[in-house]
Amino acid sequence: FGPLSARVRGLLVKHTRTGNPLVDSVAEHQPASSRAYMQYMGHLLFIAPVGLNICFWHFTNASTFLVLYAFISYYFSSKMVRFIILLGPGMSALGGIAVGHGLSWSFKQFLEVPEKNSVPPVLKKNKKGSLVRVKYENGVQNKKENEDIIFFKKVMAGLFFFLLYQLGPKFYHRCHK
Repeated sequence: FGPLSARVRGLLVKHTRTGNPLVDSVAEHQPASSRAYMQYMGHLLFIAPVGLNICFWHFTNASTFLVLYAFISYYFSSKMVRFIILLGPGMSALGGIAVGHGLSWSFKQFLEVPEKNSVPPVLKKNKKGSLVRVKYENGVQNKKENEDIIFFKKVMAGLFFFLLYQLGPKFYHRCHK
């Protein structure tokens, strides 16, 4: 193997130029701007970081690969505009993970029926500052809080469905221009 070419050195070392003004002036060899990311990635620019966080919480071999692929492809796409195409599959997978987890959580809010007498434990700080469980008799004092939490989760799930309903057709039409 010979020495690294000027293009490869340009990816790894900052301010490396080929010496040929014609090659250096080509727009594909310039660093990517935020406008280029917005143009090519669209909604995924905001959804994929959520999927990245989910991959960190559910760490498996597959999510490790996806996280590494996303970081490496982002690094190289920030060095050269033409490599934004390498970022697309990773961003799509991360966006799919985020939407999939959001949908499964939303469906669970509407399909799971809580037990009538179930009361989640309440944690309060004692005098020492540590958290302890507070028990109420028959769950009477905590029943209203439990109903409020269930209502809030259903409202959030409904909002998620509404956003999917609004953004889904826009995403479809953007992909099929």
